Amino acid sequence: MLDKLLDMKNATVREVQHKLSRVLARVKRGEEIMITKRGKAVARLVPLAVAEGKGGGEWPDFAGRMKHLFPEGPPPGRPTSEVVMELREERS
Repeated sequence: MLDKLLDMKNATVREVQHKLSRVLARVKRGEEIMITKRGKAVARLVPLAVAEGKGGGEWPDFAGRMKHLFPEGPPPGRPTSEVVMELREERS
């Protein structure tokens, strides 16, 4: 019965508890599984690459980008943090 439900990409909490290894194998192959409890969706299992986005979930290299954009150091003028603090004070 679980195989039939998984073809529909739905499974109940009870079915997932009893057949977790099968469910995880399908998710690992790229399928998304909707988990339901009493007929209502409560969770969705997705492959890790989908959950983290296609970039693999790594943070961008902001420091490297700044060095590339401004090789001689920060641009002239007031620091952005000061400008932001000033704008916040004006709103108060």
